[in-house]
Amino acid sequence: MAKKPNIPQINLGGLSTKDLLTISDENLIDFTTAQFRNLNLSTRQKRTAVRNAFAQVTSRLVSTANKRIRQLGKTEIGRTSPAYISYMKHGKLSVRGKNYNQLRNLFKTTKQFLNYKTSTIKGWEEVRQRVEEEIGEMTPWETKKFWKTYRELEETSGGFVNKSHKTRLSSDQIQKLLHQELSESGWRTKRSTIIDRMEKKIDVIYLQEQEQNQYSEEFKNELDEIDFDEFDPFN
Repeated sequence: MAKKPNIPQINLGGLSTKDLLTISDENLIDFTTAQFRNLNLSTRQKRTAVRNAFAQVTSRLVSTANKRIRQLGKTEIGRTSPAYISYMKHGKLSVRGKNYNQLRNLFKTTKQFLNYKTSTIKGWEEVRQRVEEEIGEMTPWETKKFWKTYRELEETSGGFVNKSHKTRLSSDQIQKLLHQELSESGWRTKRSTIIDRMEKKIDVIYLQEQEQNQYSEEFKNELDEIDFDEFDPFN
């Protein structure tokens, strides 16, 4: 009976964490399969090899993510970062004890966090300053309330996309509207109340845009019907 080969780790070829952030989960599967193509592995061993690849790569990404979280968590302003708030909803990330599907999801989640500009102190400072230049300064408590509400609103409204009208508001538009709503309603108002009012405001904007687009289309159709070769503006 032939001895089954050991399953080696994949060779990352000196890829940096930045390089790993450009790899999709499908790319990683193909990358792993290509490295083990010439080995006599059973189907079960191939699945284990892919699982190990996700564990190997995700472990590096998770290590980087946890370092960023520790840095952000050292200051009150850092703890108001949208990326920090999002991360803390999941708890500390770890590859330990996870199966293939869990690792694949963790790989995606960790990549998403690391790609957030607000996952670094420098990036968060740049975003915070830009936003406050547009909408006004906020205290650390108000900043945390603002970004928690913003992220929750983004999740409940499907990324600010209106499914009926197939249109999307920009993040700048939403941030200005949200700051205005918080200022008018009071910063102590419950997030659920603010989100409900914001969703109603967003729906009104969608309807206004739809009416404007419909008017523009009707006007364009009227122009198309005019025969400008016979049109005399002085007659």
